[in-house]
Amino acid sequence: MLYRLDQLRHVVQDGQFAIEMSKIDACQQVIENDNSLLVDTESVCVADAELHFRKTDSGWQPSFICDMEWVDFGDPYFDLAGLCAPRPFWELDSLFVVEGRQTVSSRPFFSGYEEKRHIDYGRLGRIAPYAHFSCMCSIIGQVYRADKRAFMRSLEPKYVALIDGMLRIGEKGRCQSSPGK
Repeated sequence: MLYRLDQLRHVVQDGQFAIEMSKIDACQQVIENDNSLLVDTESVCVADAELHFRKTDSGWQPSFICDMEWVDFGDPYFDLAGLCAPRPFWELDSLFVVEGRQTVSSRPFFSGYEEKRHIDYGRLGRIAPYAHFSCMCSIIGQVYRADKRAFMRSLEPKYVALIDGMLRIGEKGRCQSSPGK
């Protein structure tokens, strides 16, 4: 998360986007202080890829992953959050929120995934906004590509909204941890 945030920071420092640096610094504090981002189990995290499964006698089994443009090791919930989204993350105007356990858990991918590893849907809901923010920060460098510059600059209001959403997460976290709340 912090690496992705640094990518956004560099683009802003370079003058490509007009975002207040103090807000980016505040987002860093939100990320550093959120215990839901601590992970014990890492897995391969894939962004901008297709995951394919096949049905066998024992249920759904991973078949293959194609079109991998970004692969990393990290929190497995980052992969799951992207699959909860109704549209690609870059189309969303505000931080993504998981629709609800019943809606998400009934999808074939999730039932197949749960045959291998339990899903904590409460944690998935807490991780989803961070996954959205991280995904958007991971593509920010495309603003330097001539063929993508206009598109990326058109996304600047979305980045501002995402940062504001991250700051609201931080405010909500402080309220929940305050005495008597």
